[in-house]
Amino acid sequence: MKNKKDKNVLVRDEQNKIFLKDIFQFEKLLSNKKGKRIKLRFNMNWPDESNTKKYDFVEMYYTKSPDFEPNILSCYSISGKTKRNSPKDLQFSFIRVEEEKEYDKWLFIGAYDIIHTDNKVYIDRF
Repeated sequence: MKNKKDKNVLVRDEQNKIFLKDIFQFEKLLSNKKGKRIKLRFNMNWPDESNTKKYDFVEMYYTKSPDFEPNILSCYSISGKTKRNSPKDLQFSFIRVEEEKEYDKWLFIGAYDIIHTDNKVYIDRF
């Protein structure tokens, strides 16, 4: 497997690669959700508006903070200018659990069918 540092390492052939689209079966999912698109969200820790408190997504996840999902589904970018959600989105959310020199490690949190562009979580119980 090729890594960022050593360009002489052999790359596995195409048929041995693992893709998120295959793990999550994006094509099958999209065939059942016409008009939707897949959006991958990779959430990293960030400061709040006062630039003092950091949102630590790993800690929030493990402590089951009630603010966790609203924060990973936040409507705006850190700058507050760009809407990040669209009713067209099937959003797959990840949080960075470890930062390394070669590769970051990410944890899959969940998949969300965005219906409203606010950051509220609506649960469909059936």
